[in-house]
Amino acid sequence: MVKCFLRILSLISCCLMLFALVSCGKTEGKSDTGSKDSDNLSELDKVAREIADSYAGFDLPKINDGKPVTIKVHLGDIIPTLSEIPTAEQPDVFNSTEILRRAFMMLFPNVTVEWARTVDTSSSDAFLQYITTQLNSGTAPDIVSAWGASFAYRGWYYDFTEVLEKPNPFVKDNKRWRDQFPEYVFATWQVSDAKDRVVAIPVSLAAGTSTALYYNKELFSKLSINAPKTWEDLFTACKTLLGNGYISFSPWGGPGSGNRKISTTLWDVQFSLGPYYAAKQKDKLDYNGDGIQSQSELFRAAYEGHYFVSTNDYVWDMWKQVKRKYTTCLEKGYENSDYETKWLLGKVGILEDGLWRYPSELSNTDRQFEFGIIPPPAIDTDSTEFVDKLEYTESGPYRPVPRASFNIIKDSAMAHGGEGNIQACVAFLQFLTQPDNNNMIINEEKGKSISIIKGSKVPPQLTEYFKQPFPKTPSFSWPGGFTNAGAEKMSKILELWVKDQISDSEFKKQFDDEFKKDIMEFVQLMQIDTSQYKKGF
Repeated sequence: MVKCFLRILSLISCCLMLFALVSCGKTEGKSDTGSKDSDNLSELDKVAREIADSYAGFDLPKINDGKPVTIKVHLGDIIPTLSEIPTAEQPDVFNSTEILRRAFMMLFPNVTVEWARTVDTSSSDAFLQYITTQLNSGTAPDIVSAWGASFAYRGWYYDFTEVLEKPNPFVKDNKRWRDQFPEYVFATWQVSDAKDRVVAIPVSLAAGTSTALYYNKELFSKLSINAPKTWEDLFTACKTLLGNGYISFSPWGGPGSGNRKISTTLWDVQFSLGPYYAAKQKDKLDYNGDGIQSQSELFRAAYEGHYFVSTNDYVWDMWKQVKRKYTTCLEKGYENSDYETKWLLGKVGILEDGLWRYPSELSNTDRQFEFGIIPPPAIDTDSTEFVDKLEYTESGPYRPVPRASFNIIKDSAMAHGGEGNIQACVAFLQFLTQPDNNNMIINEEKGKSISIIKGSKVPPQLTEYFKQPFPKTPSFSWPGGFTNAGAEKMSKILELWVKDQISDSEFKKQFDDEFKKDIMEFVQLMQIDTSQYKKGF
C-alpha cells in the first residue's frame, strides 16, 4: 500500500500538470463514476482506479445487500473545489476527496456519493438554523461536520461507539477501528458527547494548535519585543505596541463575529486559560484520575457546582483574565475594525487566526514584512495562583485536538435509505480514515492540519513551526454552556460585564443563574442519569 500511495501522489501531481496543459478541445465519453466533465475529470478517474485496484483481495463489506443507495456528504473545507483545473481565477484546487469519492464508488458500484455544497457552517447558530430547516424538508446531508458533539442534545447524531470496536475493512490486519486514532481524542467535545458516546469521526488534527498568533517580526525587532510564550508575556507585548502607536492585537473574525464578539467560548477560554485552570483542580474534575477529563466528567463537574463563578475563586479569576485581555490589549472599536488591511500595511503587531491561515499567509505577496507564528500563549504562575507551572515540549505540539470531525445525521440517513444508507456512510468515513487515503487529504491541505492516524508524518509546510516548544495543554475543558440557547444567554451576560454595563456582583449572580438553568435543561434533553452526582446548587 505504501508504494501504491507514493505512486498515487505522483499521479495527482501529474494530473495537475496535465490540467494546466489541456484545453477544452479534447473530448471523451463521460466517466461512469459520477463525474461532471468528461476528459478533464478522466485523469482523476485514473488515480481513483489505481486506489480502488489496491484493495484487491480485501474482504470488503456488502453495502445495502448490493441494492442502490445514495449518500449526501458535506466535508467542510476538504470538500473538493468545483473546478479540478487550476486557473488564474482559482489557482488553488482541491481534488483528493473527489478522487476518493470516485474510488469508493468503483469499489461499491451500488453506492452513489453526492456532494452537498450548500451547508451553512459559518457559525453554530447558522448551522442550527440550516440543519433544522433541512431536516424538516427531508433535504439534510447524511454526513456533515455538525460541530462535534455540540448538538448531541437534539438527538441528531449516529452513535459510532460500537462500530469503532470492529475492524476498519480498508486497513490490513486492523482489529479495531478505534485503534487507528490517539485515544485522548475520544475525550474531546469534537468527538464525544456528555454520555461519552462517540458521535463524530475525526479525520484530521489541528496543525499543532487549533489557533495561533501571527506577529510582525520586523515590528517586534524594532521595538525589542520578544514573541510571547505566556499569557503575561502577551500583555507585556501589547503594552509596548500600544505605547508606540501600533495596533497591538487583532482578534480573529470579521466585524461583530468570531472573537470580536465576546462569548463564553472565546479562544482564550478554550486554549489559553480554561484547560490550565481546570487542571489545577484535577482532584475535583477528573473523577477517574486518568489525567484526561472526558465529556461526561466535564458535565458532572458542572452539575456538582465546580464551574460556578460565585462559589469558586478559580472560576472568578479565570473570567477576570478574559476581561483583562479585552480591556487592556484591544483598541477601542476592535469589534468593527478592518484589521486585514492594517496587518498588510504593517500597522498590526499581533494577529490571531487559525492554523488554516498559515498556507495562504506563507504565499501572501501583498504583505511586505516577515511574519512569525507562535502557539496561543498559555497562562502561567506569574499571572495567577490558580494554575500549575507551565510545562513545554522540547519541540512540536502536545495532544493536538481534532480539526475536522464528521457526524452522520441519523434521521436524514434513515430517510434517504434506511440502514443501507447508514452502512454506506460508515464505510465512507472508514475509507477516509484509511492511512494512505487520509494522508492524501492532509498533504493536499498543505499545512492546514495533520493526520489523525497514529504514526503519520507531519506535512513539510509545518516543519519549521514544529521546531519550537509548545505548551503542554492539559486534557481538560471549560464549559461555556451546554445548550446553544444557554451559551448565548451566558455570553450576553459576560459581554455586559466585560463592557462594564453590569457590576461584578450582578455578573456573578446572573451568570450562575443562567448556567444552572442551562444545566437542568441539558439533563432533560440528554436524559442524563444524575443519581450518582452531588448536585452543587
